[in-house]
Amino acid sequence: MTTKIVAKSNQEVYAPSRADVAAASRPKKAILAGAKQRKNEKEGKVHKLTKKESEPPKNINWKSPTYWPLIDQTAKEQVGKPNISELLRQLRRKDGCFIHLRQQRLSEWRDQSDKEKIKWSKKTLDEVQKGFLPGGIETRFNIFVSLLKLQSTSC
Repeated sequence: MTTKIVAKSNQEVYAPSRADVAAASRPKKAILAGAKQRKNEKEGKVHKLTKKESEPPKNINWKSPTYWPLIDQTAKEQVGKPNISELLRQLRRKDGCFIHLRQQRLSEWRDQSDKEKIKWSKKTLDEVQKGFLPGGIETRFNIFVSLLKLQSTSC
């Protein structure tokens, strides 16, 4: 599904929906669903989507390898004082999916100590290094690994 946008030059521009952009930034979900479907078909079972699998993705991973190189390149091309709103305009001209990116998000990623150019914070660069990997907090721990760590620190 695409969204029709009329630009200032009265040209119609089609931008992908938020769900399409989110799906492109997180391909693991589609890959795992396809693998599960093939496994079920191979076993002769009917593949029925779960509630979680059937709902469209919502959150966009802008730091994924799909979008980050273009964001970083556009930021490096900026001349003069850093201008986040101009950076966002340039991104939107290059690719329609950036209509879903907000100025506040770019400001959060920026290292505020450097006023002369756009420089990304250490936290942002660490998250970019993760790529498509999940970035959540690990909540499930193997009890045996935790026990071994406890024993090694106590010795």
